[in-house]
Formats: sequence, structure tokens, C-alpha cells
Amino acid sequence: MGNLIRLKTEKRLKSIRREMVKPIYDKKNAAKIAIQEAALAAPKPPLNPLAPATCLRLFHHHGSRDCY
Repeated sequence: MGNLIRLKTEKRLKSIRREMVKPIYDKKNAAKIAIQEAALAAPKPPLNPLAPATCLRLFHHHGSRDCY
């Protein structure tokens, strides 16, 4: 009997905590969505592939094969 009462109390406390925290997460999600929408609405920067000479200098300097 004591276990049942304790479990019900814990369940009720968890639901109360969830209700208290939910508005915080709702605000965070709304802010995240607004940032994503702003990023998608922003103009895209032009892509400039590296020139072959620049690529060779980067490879020699950094030892990397990633030119593009």
C-alpha cells in the first residue's frame, strides 16, 4: 500500500515538473525555428572553387588533398 501511494506521488510530481519546464522548451523551439527560417530566407553566398594554383599551394602548405 505504501509503495502504491509513493509511486502515485512520484508520478504526480513528475507531471508537475514537466508542466513547469514545458514553456521553457517551447520558447527554445520557437527561437530555433525562427533562426532556421531566417537562415533559409537569407541570400546564398556565391561559390568560388579554388583555382588550381591556390589548390597546389594549400596542398603543399597543409599537406591536405582536399582542394575543393
